[in-house]
Amino acid sequence: DNGSVRRWHPPDNARLVNVKCGRKHTILLDDRGRVWACGTDNRYGQLGRGSGGGSTTAKKKDFLEPQLVQGLNDLFCVDIDCGWSHNVALVKDNVITNPNDDGAILYGWGRNDKGQLGIRNNENGQNWHAVPRRLSSQKVKKVSCGAESTMLVDENNIIHGCGWNEHGNVGVGHSHPSRDIILDMTPVTGAKILAPPTMGHDDCDGEIIIVAGGAHFLAMMR
Repeated sequence: DNGSVRRWHPPDNARLVNVKCGRKHTILLDDRGRVWACGTDNRYGQLGRGSGGGSTTAKKKDFLEPQLVQGLNDLFCVDIDCGWSHNVALVKDNVITNPNDDGAILYGWGRNDKGQLGIRNNENGQNWHAVPRRLSSQKVKKVSCGAESTMLVDENNIIHGCGWNEHGNVGVGHSHPSRDIILDMTPVTGAKILAPPTMGHDDCDGEIIIVAGGAHFLAMMR
């Protein structure tokens, strides 16, 4: 908060293996499958602690030190990503017994006003989730977050997307202003995903790579 660089590691000396930055928060993954979060804004529960849903001015200092995300303590996370104010984590349920299984369970938390978590809001209209929730019934291979959207590749190599779609970035075949929010995980339509032009067919191993920008999305086959 004073412009200086500082170092941090988990208090038990676990090794950090991944880090992602949102608009006003950061999430970190360690080698024990745990997710940590810190930042200056928890209005939408994006830090995975407390209840969210209010001003954070008086408690900003409490959010600057990374803390474990509540609700993921007993799970082993293998990948993380985040948008402006929402987060996702891929969780393995058999990382020890079957480490070669490339499918994982997708969890998400934080802001959901644009459908960026791919789940419906509850009856009282709350559009954020401070506790991670399972987002997909199918296993997921890859996930990437845009500013207010989420894209994934499922276990059948089908790409799905949800969230803010004003510029057609979710790839569901339309971008009409009256339909710019995709509330549910929806299969992407359009051209077949191909390998880069410089690679021959024999070099392609069939893995789909995806990456979401603020308002655009790319996919290719490696």
